[in-house]
Amino acid sequence: MLSLAGGSPIQGGHPDQDINADNATTTQVGGPVGAFYLIHTDGIFNSEQEVQSYKNKDGNLIQPNAVPGDIRFVDANGDGIISSLDKVYSGSPFPKFSYGFGFNSSWKGFDLSMFIQGTYGNKIYNGLRMTLEETSNMTNWDKSTLNAWTPDHHTNIPRLTSTDPNTNARVSNRFLENGSYLRMKSLELGYTFNSSIIKTIGISSFRAYLSLNNMFTITKYSGYNPDIGRSGSILDRGVDNGIIGYPLSRSATFGVQLRF
Repeated sequence: MLSLAGGSPIQGGHPDQDINADNATTTQVGGPVGAFYLIHTDGIFNSEQEVQSYKNKDGNLIQPNAVPGDIRFVDANGDGIISSLDKVYSGSPFPKFSYGFGFNSSWKGFDLSMFIQGTYGNKIYNGLRMTLEETSNMTNWDKSTLNAWTPDHHTNIPRLTSTDPNTNARVSNRFLENGSYLRMKSLELGYTFNSSIIKTIGISSFRAYLSLNNMFTITKYSGYNPDIGRSGSILDRGVDNGIIGYPLSRSATFGVQLRF
């Protein structure tokens, strides 16, 4: 972004259905459009001693509402409290590059074609996971909450709570994921039968083929589909709020091509 009318940063990228909720992206001069600016996390408080020792320069608790099992958030600006002012640049929804690779070959009646595509270097904010891990919603939860922190079971998933006074499920880099992927988009294998054989039954050309679509996707993204693009605004690019990013269907088609 080279310049902005008025100079003020533009907020966007709401990761859930609440338009009044906190945003995940900020567009400001000198950075990418719709860049991720997020509060960062620093593990989980595993004891009351860790909670009590996390203090500001005046000796006050930085997270006074936290208890063991809650997320420790980074006080990036050093003001002694955790707020939206602690958001820092965390990545871009735009890939460093996108790619596609096509291949066609034939040999002794057989033919093979394929298309591979993907992206590299982009981030995705998994807003759907954020919503489903927010246990204070008292609705459906993600299966990852089965591995929630307990005094006898220390994990990276915060404790289960119906009130969440520490706001563990706030917009943070905890839900920012690698969006790079490689997908086998299409693959088709065919065979054209020898004309001398099929001419005896009045056919000049006979080809049988098997076509496969969306065979596999290699990605570290935990959501349904890393190829989410954007919904409505470029400021929402890379934010998976559950409306976009549906699972792709995998299909197989067998067919024949006849010419008389």
